[in-house]
Amino acid sequence: MGDNDRDLLPQSETARCFVAVPMKLFAREIHLRLRALEKKFSNVKWVVTSQTHITLHFFGQLNHAQITKAADILQPVVENSRPISLAIHGVGFFPHEQKPKVIWLGLRGDTEKLVKLQKKITETLKGEGYPIESREFKPHLTVGRAKKNKDVTVNAKFSMPPVDSQNQIVSSVILYESILSGDGPRYHPIKTFVLS
Repeated sequence: MGDNDRDLLPQSETARCFVAVPMKLFAREIHLRLRALEKKFSNVKWVVTSQTHITLHFFGQLNHAQITKAADILQPVVENSRPISLAIHGVGFFPHEQKPKVIWLGLRGDTEKLVKLQKKITETLKGEGYPIESREFKPHLTVGRAKKNKDVTVNAKFSMPPVDSQNQIVSSVILYESILSGDGPRYHPIKTFVLS
């Protein structure tokens, strides 16, 4: 990280950090999908539209030295990758639609490029000693989670409109700090990397 980036480091000594593709370009489409989903499902904590992202790697707690090292590792990996054309496509549920714990939006377009970028990032981080999740990366946008100690209720009478959007060019990856609060997490960008 350069000297100008030092001001973006978290105020606390350690921070929960992750790397993600920001999806602000899709804010309008996501907002429309959320309004429809709210009619179908209740007892769900919905995400703030402006904070939607595709997580590429979750670090957990890092100190300032580890954050700086992670940014230095990520920069060449991301900046030697090309921009990615993506669109929102479909809606999904974990574990299933009748009793979802997580509600997500799917993606179409250059998803293979996105998977390759994520793999390149995790392989590089693994080579530098960072722990890596073993589960397969499946690109999606989490938009809602079941409220604590509540079952999601489904309005069977409401049928979802098609969930699709126009392709947009995604051209950045961000190293974020995740700040937990009673109102839900807030994401503070620490360093932005440009896909070139």
